[in-house]
Amino acid sequence: MLNFIQLQRPHFWLSRRTRIKTSKCCYSTTKTNFINSETNSSNVNIAPSSIEYLQGNFKIYENFITENEENSLVTEVEKNLKRLKYQEDHWDHAISKYREIEKSSWRDPINAELSSRIIEFSFPNIPKSSILPRQHILDLSEDGFISPHVDAVRFCGYKIAGLSLLSSCVLRLISVEDSTDIIDIYLPRRSLYLMQNRARYDYKHSILSNNECVMSINDKLIQKTRRISILFRVDPNIVNDGNS
Repeated sequence: MLNFIQLQRPHFWLSRRTRIKTSKCCYSTTKTNFINSETNSSNVNIAPSSIEYLQGNFKIYENFITENEENSLVTEVEKNLKRLKYQEDHWDHAISKYREIEKSSWRDPINAELSSRIIEFSFPNIPKSSILPRQHILDLSEDGFISPHVDAVRFCGYKIAGLSLLSSCVLRLISVEDSTDIIDIYLPRRSLYLMQNRARYDYKHSILSNNECVMSINDKLIQKTRRISILFRVDPNIVNDGNS
């Protein structure tokens, strides 16, 4: 059974292994939440070594885009997605009830500007030529889910940025070495998350189905509806120089 810590901002929760801290970032309407080593709670079994190990490797930026910007992105991707049927199973068995496409460019200037802003914000010390030109767009149905997995190293490098559209959800991290080391993270709608290095390689990640999710916010169980995510990835041939 997972134990959860409630934070000062009531809609951000994590499991027994860690806690997130809220602070301002460069956008005035955005909050950044990140795994840190200041966690302390008397009613949970916390492993400081696990917290320190992941410090700075997973960050969440709340309200990274506006509702109008979300609508603009969804309107454009819907034109491609509507031609596809939801698939029951992915080739690597990691995703269920999904549709996916890749986009190398955006027709709407608003969306093109958003894409550039996310890349510049998420990968400030990485040349644009080292970011994969195709953005992966994943459409999960309401009853869809992503099973625990580590992204194949041949498809993306050490850092991933993910934008959540249409629905909030719970992302779970499970240590590759210790399956009892579990971290559940609430990803709000319209938030941006950054996952890199240790969180990217040493932990499997998944998106919980509504049947699996037991996390509640203000006594209301989190239930995912249809969710679209836009993923930005570093080229797998790029080596982290420690500055990003």
